[in-house]
Amino acid sequence: ISKMAHTIIIALILSLVSVSAYDKAATVTANSTLVRQTFKGFGFSMVSGDQFVDPQLAPVFEDILYQLCEGLNARTVKLWYGESDFDDDNDRKALDEFYYKYIAPNALPRFRQHGIQNFLLAPGGPKPGNLSKQAANIVLLITELRKNDTFIDATGIGNEPGPWNDTDTTTMVKLVAQGLKDNGLQGQVKLIAPEWASQDGTGLSRVQACKNDSECWAALYGIAGHSYNMAATSKWDATILDANGQGPPQKTYWVTEAGSDGGDNFTVSGPSLAGRLVSDLNHLVDHWVWFIGAEYHDPNPGQDGMRLIITFKNGTYAYNPAYFFAHQITNTFEPGCSMRYTTSNSSHNTDMTWTYGQKPDYNVAIGLNADGTWGIAVNNPTGSPSGKYATFSPPTTYQITVTVPELASVPERVFKAQHSARDDVRNQEAGVFVMKYGVLTMISEPLSLWTFRSDLK
Repeated sequence: ISKMAHTIIIALILSLVSVSAYDKAATVTANSTLVRQTFKGFGFSMVSGDQFVDPQLAPVFEDILYQLCEGLNARTVKLWYGESDFDDDNDRKALDEFYYKYIAPNALPRFRQHGIQNFLLAPGGPKPGNLSKQAANIVLLITELRKNDTFIDATGIGNEPGPWNDTDTTTMVKLVAQGLKDNGLQGQVKLIAPEWASQDGTGLSRVQACKNDSECWAALYGIAGHSYNMAATSKWDATILDANGQGPPQKTYWVTEAGSDGGDNFTVSGPSLAGRLVSDLNHLVDHWVWFIGAEYHDPNPGQDGMRLIITFKNGTYAYNPAYFFAHQITNTFEPGCSMRYTTSNSSHNTDMTWTYGQKPDYNVAIGLNADGTWGIAVNNPTGSPSGKYATFSPPTTYQITVTVPELASVPERVFKAQHSARDDVRNQEAGVFVMKYGVLTMISEPLSLWTFRSDLK
């Protein structure tokens, strides 16, 4: 075969590959006029203090803390308080449990050494009735810790407060706010609510009730919900924008818990985490907290999927593949990143919202980092198993054209790419892509995350 013929054959093959490399095409565009949120960083909770004093884990535990904190650019650690025994007459027991988990093992100073700025108190076990006592328990712990120079930076009113209605929610906010004020802590502890289990209509009703009560709304630093099957939506966004849907946001927006939505199916744990985080960043979420940072292996179904790092009693540890998806995103959009509202030309899910029922085939978030670099994240969860409350499209490869109008006058902008997929491709360097006059095109395969970060030009 001649050299010319060989060249023609190769060219034909490449042409065929480029035509058949994707099933569908989509275009996403970053809005340059709407004022959105500034991302404040990632977070996680620690549910026990045993790991801090485990002699078997001691040789590797600082590395675990480094991977969770610096590795993920984390700024928030969620601390559980009285989640099992927050009874009206049992405040001392809840205090003792908190001290055992976090104070005795010297956990909080070690987190501060790794860059954590916010200790978020998570009061658990909300109960109907006697709200005054439950609010007093929250204030009690915060003031007790202050006596020992230990500072809680933010607090909720109750984790997933199912027993409370709209009035209970607003009452609790005002009671906790008054208790903080009575102890000289007004403005020193950020107050967030309602931390509803899903960002659904019921949770929205709680937020709207807070907004309709001027005293409650003034006391709130931010709204808060959890991202499992239903993440942030435009209706939740609207509560902190002006009447015309314009920013800047009037309150911060916290996701204070997100965990495995696929049990221990590590093939989809990464795309599941990324789908919710990317979707939330494309709304107004500025603090995003994963359920469990590191915890001992649990043989019960669905538990290890909640951990980003799984520790073992023999002194070793392993990564949930979701860690690498989180690492990509949090190193693409660093704390201080100014997010852009990104929309798709999709007719059925313009803002790519992760919510009840049909999940988006792809999620895209775009932001401008404080250092002048641009970040882009493209997640494709297609091929994930569907269930009773969540439906995913069959595996579908997309050609995604990303448009950033703010770069329309720039002939070329170079982006470094990172790639994770399923449970076997873990945050790999994937070369460089060139955006020309604000347009970058890439291929997004099923169960994958691609992130791009530009140079400084």
